[in-house]
Amino acid sequence: MNNKKIKESGLKEIAKIGLENKKISRWRTRLLNYKFNGAYPDDKYVWLTNVLALKGVDSGNFGVGCILVDVYGNVVVQGHNEVFHPYLSFECG
Repeated sequence: MNNKKIKESGLKEIAKIGLENKKISRWRTRLLNYKFNGAYPDDKYVWLTNVLALKGVDSGNFGVGCILVDVYGNVVVQGHNEVFHPYLSFECG
């Protein structure tokens, strides 16, 4: 997967991240403005996992993003932590 496709995939995910939380908004802006460093071939993948981790935080979970990449560098699967939301909930009252 080339840099352009990785960036497009990440930008689609960033568009889903809300702007209500100032801390999340700061990280969102940093990820939007990030330029891949060609000296590090895996930089684009690290960036994408960070986007996914922020998506997890935005949905009320821990910030864990993950991707699986095949031998050709294509992202086969991607996801983020969903341990608390939408599945686990506690109501007090």
